[in-house]
This record gives sequence, C-alpha cells and structure tokens, in this order.
Amino acid sequence: MVVNDDAGSWSTATAWTAVEETTFLPPSGPEADGFARVVDVAGLADGGVVVLDGANRRVLSFDASGAQEFAVGGPGEGPGEFGVALFDLVVTPDARILVREGDSRLTSFTLEGVLLGTSALTPDVPGTLVKWKRHPDDSIVGRFWTPSSDQLFDYSFDGERVRPVLKFSYTSPEPTHTRDGLGITYLFLPVPLWTPLRSGGFAIANAQGTSVTVTDRDGTPLRRFTYSGWQPSEATEAFEASAREVWAQRQKARGVPEALAAQIPVEVGAPLTMTALMEGPESTLWVQRPAAPAQMRPESLGDLVANGLGSNEWDVFTSDGERLGLVRLPTTLHSAEIVGEMIFGVAEDDMGLQRVVRYRISLQ
Repeated sequence: MVVNDDAGSWSTATAWTAVEETTFLPPSGPEADGFARVVDVAGLADGGVVVLDGANRRVLSFDASGAQEFAVGGPGEGPGEFGVALFDLVVTPDARILVREGDSRLTSFTLEGVLLGTSALTPDVPGTLVKWKRHPDDSIVGRFWTPSSDQLFDYSFDGERVRPVLKFSYTSPEPTHTRDGLGITYLFLPVPLWTPLRSGGFAIANAQGTSVTVTDRDGTPLRRFTYSGWQPSEATEAFEASAREVWAQRQKARGVPEALAAQIPVEVGAPLTMTALMEGPESTLWVQRPAAPAQMRPESLGDLVANGLGSNEWDVFTSDGERLGLVRLPTTLHSAEIVGEMIFGVAEDDMGLQRVVRYRISLQ
C-alpha cells in the first residue's frame, strides 16, 4: 500500500490549476425555464455538454460556446416524454443519448435530439439501480443496491444487465439503508465511491474510509493507497448540530411541518473523509474532499450517494497512488466528470440556482 503524508510532489510552479471557461444555461426570457435539479451531465470531447434537467424532466444539449442546441422531453407519457424521475445520462460511442427513467425505462435520442425509441429495463433481481456510468471500454457499469448487498454490474447499451463486476464491503451491516427497524434516519453513511478507469478497471473507496483501491476489470484489487488527510474522526457536538440544521432545511424544503420534522429521529454518523472519485489527465485520480455540513446540499443528506456533499478541493494522485497535490476549483461542483483536460459539472449559488460549467485544467 502507498502511504502519503500531507506533502505532494507538486511545487508552486508545477501544480495544476483549473479556471472557468464556459457557462451553460437555457436561454432566458418570459417563457423560458431555468435548470431545476440537474441530476447528470455528459461532457463531450468537443467541449459541448448534454444535461439531464431532472425536475423539468428534459434533456438539453449545448455546443462548446454555451449556446443551447436543443431541449427534448418534458413531463408526460407521450413519445420522448418522461413520466417519472430521471436518474442517469450516458452518451454512447455511436452518438446516442441514453436516459434512464426510474428503474424501469430507457429512452434514447440522437445527438441532434431526435427520438430513437424507448425500451424497458427489467432487472432480474429485486433492488435499486442507483447510478449508471459509462466505462471507457464502451460499456455501461451500474451500481445495484439492496439492504444486504451493494455491487457493480456490467450493462449493455440496450439496458440489459450482463454480469456482476465487484461487490463493495463495509464495516456496517446495512451501511446504505437510511432507516432501521425503528425508523431512525441516518446522516453520513459509508456509501461507496467509484469511477471507471481508462486502464479498464475501477477506483473504489468508502466515503468514510481511509484508502482508495484500484482494481482490474473483474474487480480484483491491484493496489491501494492512503493519505494522512483521510483519518477518521468522531462527530463532535458542533458537527452534529450543524448536520441537524442542514437536515432541518431539507425537511422544510420538502414541505414537512417544523413540528413534525422535529419528531423524526436522526442519528449523525462519523464525518465523511471523501465524497467523489474521478479520473483526470495523465491517468491521475482525483478525490474530492467533503464540505463542512453547512455548505452541503440539504437534499443530499441521507441518500445512497455522496453527490452534493463535497467541497471545491480535490486531492490528485498518480495512477500508482502517489499524491501530487491539491486542486481548488473556482466553485464546488456536483455530478462532476473530466473529459480530456476539461471538467464539467453543476454549480449552485446561495439561492439554489444552478448552472452547468466547463473548467479548463492547466497542466504546468
């Protein structure tokens, strides 16, 4: 195992930086709708981006300059419309946009916004399909969760599940289950973090863990690295109070009466040590640091994923696990991904208004 202390190999002169290059927003106007709970983005090699606008139930495409090219979908049951919540967006090698609607339906469009069709997703075991990601080997990998297991599966681009890849391990018997038999809501769960790698394997970690493991395509561990900044800690009184305040904001936003929200039992887990993984230029591994509770997105607390709980700071490591240093993005992003030397993701202001951005990584 590679053990890293606080120091990295970057100097002030060689450290990478990131600057904002383009903002992507729907056209403004009296009849226009802004973004409403963007749930996923897919950056394109030419600098454009495809956006899954969850609450508006639509797909938008923008060119590299930030101009909107099309918007398709919308609430409804007609062709190309979406009747339930949207979860994932994948752009396939043959230039199709795949949109996962709930656990049951897959809708595809061309990159020009033309509807290709809708097909059923029929998992052969009970559980919840939490997240899809495109693997660089041109397949889809999905995280499939039940209260007793949490694992990755290979999927074909037509939505059929092919085979299990790896199973996550935890120290808690039901780490991603938000309620136990007593109906207690848990905040800060040891949820899995994972990202496909261009080498063919995966990088995996635990949001409350102290190391990152690199595996091959079949999930066999190849190497592991740790960093002194990931030392676990107990929740302090101030940390718990701040977390509970953010949770109260989430209940208020959902319209739960304050008196009723106060009666919901809440248990605050240990602070998170990391909140996201992604692969960057030169096969580097980027690990997102958690935000302070007051800066976390309230709607992300208690979820099966840590998206929305991170800060703008990312520790960067070589493919061998040696720490290079820290990259501070201009603002915190969720649903972030790196394409080439570009970072795409969703930024949110203090009023909760969202915009999709593209940052350029400067390699010194």
